[in-house]
Amino acid sequence: MDRPTKNPCVNEETALSSWRTPKRLPALGLKGGEWYPYYAGFSAGFAADVLASLRLPSESVVLDPWNGSGTTTEACSAAGLTSVGVDLNPAMVVVARARTVSASAASDLSAGLGRAIKLRKSTSVGVEDEDALLVWLSPSGVQAVRTVLVQATRHLGHVPSSEVKDLSAEAALVYTALFLSVRRIVGSFRSSNPTWIKPPKSKRHRLRPSFERVRQEFFSSLSSLLVQRERLPLASSPAQIILGSSENLPLPRSTVDAVIASPPYCTRLDYAVATAPELSLLGLTKAQQDPLRRLLIGSPLVRGVAPVVNEQWGPCCLDLLAAVRVHPSKDSAGYYTKHFLRYFECMYASVREIDRVLRRQGRCVLVVQDSFYKDLPVDLQQILIDMVSGLGWSLEARRDYQAKRAMSDINPASRKWRERTTPCESVLLFEKS
Repeated sequence: MDRPTKNPCVNEETALSSWRTPKRLPALGLKGGEWYPYYAGFSAGFAADVLASLRLPSESVVLDPWNGSGTTTEACSAAGLTSVGVDLNPAMVVVARARTVSASAASDLSAGLGRAIKLRKSTSVGVEDEDALLVWLSPSGVQAVRTVLVQATRHLGHVPSSEVKDLSAEAALVYTALFLSVRRIVGSFRSSNPTWIKPPKSKRHRLRPSFERVRQEFFSSLSSLLVQRERLPLASSPAQIILGSSENLPLPRSTVDAVIASPPYCTRLDYAVATAPELSLLGLTKAQQDPLRRLLIGSPLVRGVAPVVNEQWGPCCLDLLAAVRVHPSKDSAGYYTKHFLRYFECMYASVREIDRVLRRQGRCVLVVQDSFYKDLPVDLQQILIDMVSGLGWSLEARRDYQAKRAMSDINPASRKWRERTTPCESVLLFEKS
C-alpha cells in the first residue's frame, strides 16, 4: 500500500537553499573530516540537512543505491530512520558496514586488539603468488600486512575472506583501519589523478614495510576511526548494507519512501581501480578485480556488443550520443560511443529500478555533476531529468554549486579541445508522481 511522504508545508526551493554544500569535508584525521577518504559522494552534513527538510515519518525507509562509504545510511540511523545502502564494490560495503559499529563496541574492540596483536610477528602467514598487494609491496611487506589482519580478525573469531556478505560491523572496522593503513603506506605511489594509486616502476621499487610499521599504522588508523565514531550521532535505527547492483535492487516493489544518492559521474572514473588497495587487502586477485571493473557504472572498460540507443533516454542524451559518434577525435565513433552507450544503458536501468522500489509521492534527491567529452558538454543533470520525467517523476527543485575540480581536466590533452573548465554540481529534488 502506498503512503504519502511529502509534507505539503515544506517549500522545496526554500529547503534546498538551506542545505549545506554536498561537497565532502577534508579527509579522515582532520578536524570535522569524513569517515573515509573516498572520492565519490557527499558530506554527512548535507545528508542530515536533506533528511531534516524531508520530514519523513518515523516508519519510512530510505535508500541509497550507490551507497559508497555509507554517508546516507549513517545519517538515516542518526535520524531514527531505517535505511538500505546498496553498492557493487565490496570494499565500500566493508567501509559502510564499519560505520554502523557503536562507539562502545568500537572502543572495546580497540582495547582487545591491543592485546591480540603482539609486539612481535608471532603468526606465520604465507603469501600467495597472486596476492594483488604484491603490486606495491614486497613479499615481506605483504606478509606483515596479512599477519596483522590475521591476528586482528582471529580476536573476533573471523577468518579473512573476500566474502563480505556476513561480515560483522566489528570485523568491518578492522578491515577499514587496515585499508587506511595500507593507503598511507603506499601513499608515495599516488598520481595526479586523486582516485588512482599507480604501480611502482619495477618490483625492486616496491615498498618493504616492517611488521612493526604496519602494526603502528593500524593502531593509528583505528584511533582515528574511533575519534570519528565518537563524533558521530548515536545510531537509533538499523541500517542494512547490501552488496548488490543499482541495476537490480534486492528490494520489493514500492517499499522505499525516499532516495538520497549520488550516481557515478560520466567521467570515465574507474571506481574499482580507485579502491584497488582495499580490494587487494580483501583478497581479490587482479583476475577477480577485472570483472568488477567492467560491472561498475562509468568504467572506462567496455564489454561485449554496444547497447542499442534507447529513445527513452531522452533528447539531451540522444543529441550527445549523435555528436560523440561524429566527433573528429580518434575513436569517437568506436570506443567512446560504446562507452557512453554502456553508461547511459546502466543509468537508465538504475533509475527504472529506483522507480520500481520507490512509493508513489516518494522523494528522490540526486547529487549530479556535469562534464565534457573533448569540447562537447555532457549535461548529466538534464539527461537524468529527461530520463525520470519519462517515468512520470517531476522535478521539484534544483540547486547548482560550483565544483572546484573537473576530473576531465586532469589529462593535459584536454587543452586541445577546450580551456580549463569549472564543473557544475547540482542537487536535484524529484517526486514520483
